[in-house]
Amino acid sequence: MTGNKTREQALVELHNVARSHTPDSLKGTSTVVGRDSDGSFWVLPKSGRGDASCHLRLIEQIRP
Repeated sequence: MTGNKTREQALVELHNVARSHTPDSLKGTSTVVGRDSDGSFWVLPKSGRGDASCHLRLIEQIRP
């Protein structure tokens, strides 16, 4: 993502991107997105059933 955003605005946008991502293994399944302590996102089945999950690691790059 680009543009002049505060870090908080960028994090909100990243969370929205993670929420809209549906991995093939979870197509047709209601999902929930969580955030790990390292800043990565988890996309998990909302029901808590099944082994499928998706781990999204987004790297922050600050340009001068």
